[in-house]
Amino acid sequence: LWKTLDAALRGFIDAGELSRFLKLGQPKTLTPAQIARKKMLEAKAQERKALQEELDRKLAKDVAKKAKQVEPATLKDLHAFGAHFARANKGGQITNYYTLFKHMDGDQSGKVEFVEFETMVRKDLGLSDEDLTNRQLWSLWRRIDEDGSGFICAGEFGRFMRSACEHVDKSESIERNLNSEAVIKLKE
Repeated sequence: LWKTLDAALRGFIDAGELSRFLKLGQPKTLTPAQIARKKMLEAKAQERKALQEELDRKLAKDVAKKAKQVEPATLKDLHAFGAHFARANKGGQITNYYTLFKHMDGDQSGKVEFVEFETMVRKDLGLSDEDLTNRQLWSLWRRIDEDGSGFICAGEFGRFMRSACEHVDKSESIERNLNSEAVIKLKE
């Protein structure tokens, strides 16, 4: 019995050795107090998990994680989006990109969430899934969200739109010049 108590064979037993020895014969069932404590700890863990998920959602970490699963849009994709935008904005309702950004930012937070961007693309620009797939939309988002924060700011959006529409603006300018040259030749 002493050898079992004095596991380290030092000639004396300490509190830890005595405690371990006394627990050897105890049944494996929990006391009501232990059960209550275990339930309380589990409830707190669930609450912490729910709070962390809510915080991640508010900080758009889930959007940032999802965006990292796709490659950023290529220059070709960017120009295709610019062409879609130009067709949707034929009436010239959108005069500058900051106005469009403010329109997207429904809660006026200064940050646009993916859902707000998607709403603008699908409803305001009228781009269907055939025009722009969800994967392409996420790819564009990844290109816009330069810092990977899960939100886009006005600067990121402006740079993106200038890059996307740069090609369209040049081709329209060339087309206008060609048309004016054709009109001049017809007049001659």
